[in-house]
Amino acid sequence: MTRRPLTRKPGLSACLSCPALDSVGFMENPYSSTPESIPPEFHSPPGIASPGVIDALAGTRFWVRLCSVLGFIGSGFMVIAGLLILLGGAASTASLPEGNGSMVPIVIGLGVFYLLFSGLLIYPSIKLWTYGSHIVRLLVSRSETDLVAALHAQRVFWRFVGWMIVSLVVLYFVGILVIGGFITYSAIKGVPTP
Repeated sequence: MTRRPLTRKPGLSACLSCPALDSVGFMENPYSSTPESIPPEFHSPPGIASPGVIDALAGTRFWVRLCSVLGFIGSGFMVIAGLLILLGGAASTASLPEGNGSMVPIVIGLGVFYLLFSGLLIYPSIKLWTYGSHIVRLLVSRSETDLVAALHAQRVFWRFVGWMIVSLVVLYFVGILVIGGFITYSAIKGVPTP
């Protein structure tokens, strides 16, 4: 039986009646991990992923693949919508009389936005699909190398999602400042707001 590492607690050596202290004034470290404190389903030989970890990742495989496929489908719909908006903007430019195309740049900008946003949606879908593929390989091989590859793919996905969230928060903040500035400017100049 292995003992946990002991840490010296200053000033506690006088309290020999305390059951947590041994005869020399040391106290067991409650945060150290020992083989006895690790549940058996997480024990594994070196180089082999533990069954508990494999089961946990196998439980997420369906949801990872579902989210990835929905991301691919959503990205495809956004590409179709962006192209239709661009074609609609081009058709409206051709049908409008000279000088009446004030909405055309907005419509074209919206189509380009949809196309760009579809690219931002397809990247995390690809990363999720890669993560799901690594989970499938892990289920077959049970190797620690495949476990590390799966966790690395998951880390890449979450890093991208984190940057997207930070970017959206910054864009919202800038948008609020711009709209607030426009309203303030309009109120000062007496220009009616839309």
